[in-house]
Formats: sequence, structure tokens, C-alpha cells
Amino acid sequence: MTTNEAPPADPPHPYTETGLARLMLSDAYRETADFALGGISPGADSHARPGEFAEQALRTLRRAENALRWAVVYERERGTSWDDIGDALGPVTRQSAHRRFADVVEQWRAPLEDPESVRLDGTPEDPRIPYPASAPEEGATSLDRWLLAHSAPYDSWAEGEQPVSGYLERHSTTSALIATRKYTERLLKDQMVPDPQKEADAADFHADLLERLVREGEAPPVATEWITKDRVRAKALRQTPGHGVTWEDMDTVKSDDQR
Repeated sequence: MTTNEAPPADPPHPYTETGLARLMLSDAYRETADFALGGISPGADSHARPGEFAEQALRTLRRAENALRWAVVYERERGTSWDDIGDALGPVTRQSAHRRFADVVEQWRAPLEDPESVRLDGTPEDPRIPYPASAPEEGATSLDRWLLAHSAPYDSWAEGEQPVSGYLERHSTTSALIATRKYTERLLKDQMVPDPQKEADAADFHADLLERLVREGEAPPVATEWITKDRVRAKALRQTPGHGVTWEDMDTVKSDDQR
């Protein structure tokens, strides 16, 4: 290794929930456009059965309606009021917009607010989260490739390699630090006595983010002290035997003690 070799770049932070919602909207637009492309050429018209063009147009319309639903979800994630959404849709009243789309927004929010599990970086993991938000890095990269393949040289987004993923909102290091609390909170929720190895992972991950904040020049003066405490705590936890005690196991112990 040469002395002038650049240090490895920090990995990108996870997408925020707003970024994930925009990813879903981008994917809905792609699906609509992809389906609509099949109806442009009249080359196979002579082989079509009666009503086939109307059916294809209807299926395209349904995909566009799905894009509208994700547009509303994204608007809500961005903080847009129901009044403004209603004005954009007609105009219609706030109550009408809420009645039409509130369930869609709630279905999106539910697994984010109370997921089945939480990753180390604080992001939710839940089968109710639809693709590509459930695998956002893969999904965003796929959309990058698709958009570039369907772009003309004069399109404003065609110059970069990441026309989708490069613009989706990601956590800053500071907000990523805040998000890690969701992981430690979930450990306490899932277990009466949290798994010490998972707690150690959380402490080390927190220290990694603090060190990144130092490199970025955004860390408070006490950051070095916090990093040291995290590393010491992680080391001690890794020497702790066992894998925690679940609430279910604790109930079993209590029942045995009462006999």
C-alpha cells in the first residue's frame, strides 16, 4: 500500500422514509411507462382480438392510478397537507382527499412505525414493506439502469450514472445516529434481558457513526469520550455469556417459580 493511496470512502447512509416513498413512486412510474411502451407500435394490430386495445389502455390506466397513490404517499412523507393534496387533485375537499387515500398512506406507514424487526442501522425490516422499498439499494440501482436505457442524450438526468439513486433522500450521519436508537429500543422491546452480543454490535455501530461524524467535522467536543465509552461497553458485552432472555422465557421462569 502506497502512502498516497486514498482511504476507502464511507458507505452511503440508508435512505430515509421519504426517500423510500420516492423510490416507490419512481418504480410505479417505471411500471406504467414500461407497460405503455407495448401499446405504441401498431405492428401487431392485425393479430389483435376485438377489445384488446381497450383492455391494454385500461390496464395502463390502473398502473397510472397506482402511481397516483404512491404520489400521495410521497407527498405526505414530504409534509404536504391534505388541503394541498385536495387542491392538486381537482380541486377536491380535504375530506375527500383524506377519505380516498388515507388507507393507502396508513398501509405504507404501519410497517415503518411498528416493524416486525429492525436492522442494526435502525431501518425497518417487515414483509409488509413492498419492493423496492424492502430492498432499496437493489431497487434504486435497477431503476438507474432502466431510466438510462430509456433516456435520450438531451434528457437532463442522462449525464449521471445514478439518475434515480443519486437523488433519493438519505440519512445524514447525525440522523443515522438518531435512527440507531430504534435498534436498541427494539432489543428492549423483544427481550426482558437483551442479547449482549447484539447490544455490543449496536455500541460498535454507534461508535463507527461517531467516528464518521468526527471525520466530517460535525462532531461535538465530547464525541471522542462517547466513542471510547461505546468501544469499552462493546468489549465488555462481547465477554458476557448468553443470548439474553425473551419475555416468553421470562414468563416460563415465573410459572416454574410459582409451582
